[in-house]
Amino acid sequence: MDMNIILYLSVALVAIAIFIFVISVTKTLRAVNETLTSVSSTMSGLENQLEDVTKETAMLLHKTNVL
Repeated sequence: MDMNIILYLSVALVAIAIFIFVISVTKTLRAVNETLTSVSSTMSGLENQLEDVTKETAMLLHKTNVL
């Protein structure tokens, strides 16, 4: 009888540990998702800025060649 109680408690403890692990992984993945979303937004902004700089550089080179 004592072995059954120990077995059930062990199974319950493993189930609780797995549950805590799943919650921890879920929180981590959500944080990674937020970070990647932020990086994506930043990269889009940088792409737009780089296009503007490229256009301005091309215009400046054209004006320099004209001189």
